[in-house]
Amino acid sequence: MLNNYYTLVHLVNEFQSLIGKIIIEVFTQSKDNLVIKLYDGEERFQTLQFSCLTNLEAIFLRNHFERSRSNSTDIFPQIIGERVTDIGLVSPNRAIKMKLKKSEIYFFLFGGSKNNAYLVSQEGIIVQSFLKPKNYINKSISELFPVHEEASNLTVFDYISKHKFLGKVYAELVIKELGIDGNLLLKQLDKKFLENIESYLNTFITKLLNSNEYYVYFARNKYLLSLIPLPEIELIKSFRSISEGVLFTFVNNIKHTQNLNEIKSIESFLSKKIGFLKAKLEQINRNEQMQKQSELYKSYADLLISQSNLKTKGISTITLEDFDGKQVKIPLKPEYDLLENAQNYYEKAKRLREKLETQINRVDKIKTELQQFENAYRELKSLKNPNEISDFKKRYRELMEEQEQKGRNVGDRFRKFQIGEDAFVYVGKNASNNDELTFGFAKPNDYWFHSRGVGGSHCVLKLSKGKMPSKELIERAAQIAAYFSKARNSKFVPVSYTQRKYVRKPKGAPAGTVLLEREEVIFVTPKIPEEGEE
Repeated sequence: MLNNYYTLVHLVNEFQSLIGKIIIEVFTQSKDNLVIKLYDGEERFQTLQFSCLTNLEAIFLRNHFERSRSNSTDIFPQIIGERVTDIGLVSPNRAIKMKLKKSEIYFFLFGGSKNNAYLVSQEGIIVQSFLKPKNYINKSISELFPVHEEASNLTVFDYISKHKFLGKVYAELVIKELGIDGNLLLKQLDKKFLENIESYLNTFITKLLNSNEYYVYFARNKYLLSLIPLPEIELIKSFRSISEGVLFTFVNNIKHTQNLNEIKSIESFLSKKIGFLKAKLEQINRNEQMQKQSELYKSYADLLISQSNLKTKGISTITLEDFDGKQVKIPLKPEYDLLENAQNYYEKAKRLREKLETQINRVDKIKTELQQFENAYRELKSLKNPNEISDFKKRYRELMEEQEQKGRNVGDRFRKFQIGEDAFVYVGKNASNNDELTFGFAKPNDYWFHSRGVGGSHCVLKLSKGKMPSKELIERAAQIAAYFSKARNSKFVPVSYTQRKYVRKPKGAPAGTVLLEREEVIFVTPKIPEEGEE
């Protein structure tokens, strides 16, 4: 109701204090918000703020407003130094006209995409527009005013809310007090009944116009400013200044909208996390296949290692008789001999066993974590007021830290591999992304990897707090770093690794270029985990 016609009438009355003041700044520093700073030539400054935001359209005075040192843009520079000569409502529209010596500023609060501010010449031609200037410059301002529908074709509700400019909230209040059906067409009503409605409306409008106190309520999932007390709604606060009431309502509606968006984001995160954890438990419950695969890989390795011609290579399959006399066809890597293929299968079997053991050991932890997320989700859904989200986040601080991490789209920015329990390797995708990974995402005690002497991705190993990497984790992380390098096709690759705190960027160096203050080197075969990227 901040752009209600009768709210604007009260605002315009308050804006009379701007007459005679000089415009010293016009700028924007936040989306669809215009700020005009004025000075009386002696000691008093005033600020007029105009919001074009959909459902948050508003115009009001405020005493203190500091311009940002950055991210602000000058608007309508040609009116700096001009004096305000008059300000008034463009009746019967939700538009305010500020007259200057050489031009005029029109503030349109019609709602949605029609909200805008226009700098207009004395001939009524638009010189500049705050939003979408290309669409409006050189047009006549009169073209932009709406055409009002013939009253007789309206319903009672539309007549009260639109033709009489009361808006939905006041219209519903009037219809309830009159006890009439708002869906009836005016032309269906007899003359006397219409006269009774008109008489009541005149009295109601007079109350709106004569109000000297302004009331803020919370209803319909937003803050409402009313010129009269509203029945059956709890009052939040009242004001003697209409601008103070508008500012309070405007700011709280912005906070409310932000809270609603945050609740929606957290709800989505919690829901996805619950689904992920349930899927993890189901996967662990279906680990029989993983066990069989591990046993199969080991049986392949046992058969291969038992052969006499272990140096044979260049074949993609081999059929051998197992220890029960059955024929077994074994896939091979042609570039490996039989011994190397056996070692590869032993390694695969070992990794699957370790993964299975890790998953089984994590069951209790996953169940506890799942319960925490389900509790948080139920509590989030039970919040009665979006303003309670701040306390909710404090209660579930650890869970929310993970949500904030997700909110930064780490998975989208970097490749990610799990190489052990609570052990993840993040891989840069290009030179600038490498810098972001190393100097933005990585913490000082994380471990940093890069193939030595060749171009490649930066890799960062993250472990749970206080945990040190085992030799096996170092090797696996190094294998990933070697794989994402120009030495991917080499048999053995030297990989440098150190803690992130020993990696620095030389001044003026190109993206991705670093210096290591200390390092260790490990030789590995380039490879990524069989499970692939997360």
